[in-house]
Amino acid sequence: MTRASHCQASAEIQVLAAVKLALLESEQEFEVGTTLALPLDLQFSAGTSFTSCASVPFTSFHSDSAFTSSIIPSTQASCAEVEVDSSLVSHSKVTVSWSYPTETGEKVTLEDSVVVASYSPLVPTSPVTGETVLAIDSDRLVAWTGGPQAWPLKPANYFKDLQIGDQTLVTVTPVSHNSLHVYKVTCLAIGDTKI
Repeated sequence: MTRASHCQASAEIQVLAAVKLALLESEQEFEVGTTLALPLDLQFSAGTSFTSCASVPFTSFHSDSAFTSSIIPSTQASCAEVEVDSSLVSHSKVTVSWSYPTETGEKVTLEDSVVVASYSPLVPTSPVTGETVLAIDSDRLVAWTGGPQAWPLKPANYFKDLQIGDQTLVTVTPVSHNSLHVYKVTCLAIGDTKI
């Protein structure tokens, strides 16, 4: 640089071996038709993570063929993300791996897995419009279909959470059903509320 010889800079570049590949804690359920971003962390020998690793030739595979994935640059505090999508309601074990040779020629394989699940959108089925009118002291059944399913690894921990906007106007009682989320709604007073 002959015109501005006083403008100089330097940088230190280190080439370090990766020692750990991890899929970080994140959401593991997503709606069919959307994508799920799983943060990926790649650590080197000092126990610190690489800041960018999306161009590393990772391999990802799934236990269910309805799922697909790709490695993309990270939008979070990780070096890359595994973007997962699914065409069906299901669950799958997603595994990400990377192999590289050491200085001595040995093959090192780093790998991590996580179970993800997809679900259909939660939509009203009775009434289909999602709105109803009740007289005081009358009741009706309301139902929804879809939404997250029981977690495949811990199905006993599955629960449903129904919130009532104004509890002075209605009472809600769950009704057992095989495939729908059904509740009996009883009107207590005049007014509008959401459940």
